[in-house]
Amino acid sequence: MDDQLFVSKYLVKLPEKKIWKLYEKGTQSIEIGINIIDFQILFFSFLFTYSKLKF
Repeated sequence: MDDQLFVSKYLVKLPEKKIWKLYEKGTQSIEIGINIIDFQILFFSFLFTYSKLKF
């Protein structure tokens, strides 16, 4: 239950606005924004599998 609460709290704090600002600045920034999104996807998939294994 604690892990799910942590994930929901983290979802609220996702830096979507920061990513969009990075997109506006140019090609290099777009790559950085994509990397941030990829990291978040990996992080959430890891948390999901971890919580599945735990319970």
